[in-house]
Amino acid sequence: MRSALFKICALALLPMGGVALSQPTHEAVELVDSAYHVPVFSNEFITLLKVQMPPGRGSDFHHHRQDQISVYMADYPAEAEGQEPGEPVHRIRPNGKGPYMGDVSFSNFTKKQLINRGQNGGATTMKVLQAVFKSPSPYGFNPQPREGYTQVLDNDRVRAWRLILAPGQSAPAISQTAPGMRIVVKGGDIAEISEGKRDRGMFLDPGDFFWQDAGPKRVVRNIGTTTVELVEFELK
Repeated sequence: MRSALFKICALALLPMGGVALSQPTHEAVELVDSAYHVPVFSNEFITLLKVQMPPGRGSDFHHHRQDQISVYMADYPAEAEGQEPGEPVHRIRPNGKGPYMGDVSFSNFTKKQLINRGQNGGATTMKVLQAVFKSPSPYGFNPQPREGYTQVLDNDRVRAWRLILAPGQSAPAISQTAPGMRIVVKGGDIAEISEGKRDRGMFLDPGDFFWQDAGPKRVVRNIGTTTVELVEFELK
């Protein structure tokens, strides 16, 4: 199953065989202020962070206080270790597998907060989009099932789906009943058809994101020549 609760989404990276980090715990910064964790969107519900860390680069010690959903925009770097203050360095992926591009994970930091820091010791850039919830408790929305979409995550905070459309394919009409977000994993040319509106063409690049309020029925059609992959989530 491509969606899983990966502890990796909470842990920063260190080079294999790295040494203990010396930054004191009291100097830990908030997640939104940490190196290579760049806020790119914010509203009353979430802050979206673009976590893009090149090989050899690292973050500050930072706090994880709020629940978050993460979408992996590239396969996670193969050599990855993490560390919490005062603890030894440890391998994040003992078996060296996953998460992979398009995987989705959830971290419940309101129940167990965390401080960590790390560095990308792999050969590829780490790319993750993290939606950090502003409320410590559910918002009270009630997302409904979606036909034609593959559900990849469901808990008391959020429900998420994956949609993969080959050229010429369309997804069945859905009615979004809660606010949420669309994240583009694999881009392409789509048309979105909504009740009472003209068809809207959209050319999507990987890493694009769109906030989506609850609204009328809509259909997504792939009008391009490449496969499109989207992850969408609705808040609870």
